Amino acid sequence: MTNARGRKSATTTQLMNLPGDLEAERLAGNHMPEISFRWPCKNAHCKNNGHTCWVKGNSDLPANHYPVSSEIFRSWSRQIMKEKSTVNVPSASIVLKLSKFKSLKEAKTKEEVEQPYATPYSQPPPPYGWSAYQPYAQIPSLPQQFVLQQAATPSHHPPLSPLQSSIDPAEVLESFIEFVKGLRQWASKAELLEQIRHTLIDEDWDLEGLRKDISDNVWESFGFKVGTLARLRREIRLFKLQRQEEKN
Repeated sequence: MTNARGRKSATTTQLMNLPGDLEAERLAGNHMPEISFRWPCKNAHCKNNGHTCWVKGNSDLPANHYPVSSEIFRSWSRQIMKEKSTVNVPSASIVLKLSKFKSLKEAKTKEEVEQPYATPYSQPPPPYGWSAYQPYAQIPSLPQQFVLQQAATPSHHPPLSPLQSSIDPAEVLESFIEFVKGLRQWASKAELLEQIRHTLIDEDWDLEGLRKDISDNVWESFGFKVGTLARLRREIRLFKLQRQEEKN
């Protein structure tokens, strides 16, 4: 876009600089702008229109749209750094997170069907949301430091379960492993628990995933026994009770 005197508008200048900005963020280890730019939701029938949706199949069908939460943005970006996902193809664990988030939001929508949406899916615009790239949008100036800070900032979505909070999911998982280490029945399993901790974090699993999403086959592929998974899941209830007591 140029004005009557042939000068480039601020929006046009920023759009021209966009490829370089994306590359700078990528080199800095922040892949969230790339994800947002690759997966804009422009389907007028999707409640997340104007934000970011991963699409499975035909993008014309809202049912194929999976909103990307701030937490998933960060997880996806970390996995790209570890070469476990790409911008175009998220890993199986990211797809699972997307499916869970979509299901939870749809269930919440069903309960509040008579209440109007204040924001699509009550989802705050992610850093470098698609609206920032629209040709006629008023693009805010987001310095690299701000974007990187956003990448490290915990999600502000309302808790979706007693296990979720403003704390980073990786920290909750770390706390759980430390809790289990302190239990008498696990006293001789410290080395095993460390291996489990490293594997789960490296594979980008959180405590909720450990509780109900990791299949026996996936667990065995990590090199651990299924019986250990069952034992750990029993300890999660005690861990939850302890956290609730600490909050009270």
